[in-house]
Amino acid sequence: SGAVSARYKHGEIDVFSEGDVGMSSDLGASLGATYYIATNESAAGETDLSIINIDAMLKSNGFSVAGEYFFGNEDPQGGGEDTEPTGFYVQAGYMLDSNLEVGARYGYIDCDNGACFRANAARFGAPPVAGASQTQWGATLNYYWWAHHLKAQLGYDTFYNEPISGDEVKANRWTLMLTGWF
Repeated sequence: SGAVSARYKHGEIDVFSEGDVGMSSDLGASLGATYYIATNESAAGETDLSIINIDAMLKSNGFSVAGEYFFGNEDPQGGGEDTEPTGFYVQAGYMLDSNLEVGARYGYIDCDNGACFRANAARFGAPPVAGASQTQWGATLNYYWWAHHLKAQLGYDTFYNEPISGDEVKANRWTLMLTGWF
């Protein structure tokens, strides 16, 4: 297995932190791409896996917007059906003051023939679905005591799962998190 990544950055931008906690006065932008390939072995046999991922981020004056697109191919050797899930998310946040941020997120994954990659579904914060697609709408309120080193998050998400057959399944989730990073 292996991965190749490339990233372009413009201005002062920390691509590993969401939100513009530092309330930057200049525009910061980032564009990245990754290609990942692996062969996974299990009791069912070998499966070749490849994922393409493209992401972008902008930050300025307390406002941030980020998005990501991903496409995968899972090819079971010795039989089984290929799956090619694809998906994306876009999220935005605005710092109301130096500690409080409000944010929103929209995400979508098309699970191709009903099977999703665990890694891609995990990006949505939800388990893989046995269905054709999943959509997420979310809102969050974040409080930063010490930037991303110590923060609290209160979030609400709605997930819509479209099964291959049958009725749509809707799930709501409230999240309260305290995160420490030292």
